[in-house]
Amino acid sequence: LLHYTQDEDTIIAALLHDTVDDTAFSFYQMEIMFGQAVVAIVEEVTHLYDYIGRKFKLAQKGDLTKLLLAANKAALLVKLVDRLHNMQTIAVYPKPKQQAIAKETLAFFIPVAKMLQKEALREQLATLAHTILA
Repeated sequence: LLHYTQDEDTIIAALLHDTVDDTAFSFYQMEIMFGQAVVAIVEEVTHLYDYIGRKFKLAQKGDLTKLLLAANKAALLVKLVDRLHNMQTIAVYPKPKQQAIAKETLAFFIPVAKMLQKEALREQLATLAHTILA
């Protein structure tokens, strides 16, 4: 993430983005320790998870555009970097799941990276996705 931003709240949020879902740590505790700005980013990252896959139809380009325009840019960046890490460690999954994740990466994450003008990140994601789908 440090290659793409030096914003302290975004970096802290990236480190904590799965904490509330995976532990007993609450948003209230997070706010006390790290502030509302970090909580806002983590909540948005969590909210973005709901849109990906079943609850959000990736083929609906208009809806994707609305989501991208409304979303917190820091949260989108955290989600992109999280996906990059997931793609770099994808070998542990069975091939059909790898392919589904790669297709989702091309359909959702590549447009997000392009919108955020993170060309190097977009290229890395695209290369990994195309390698899996080859």
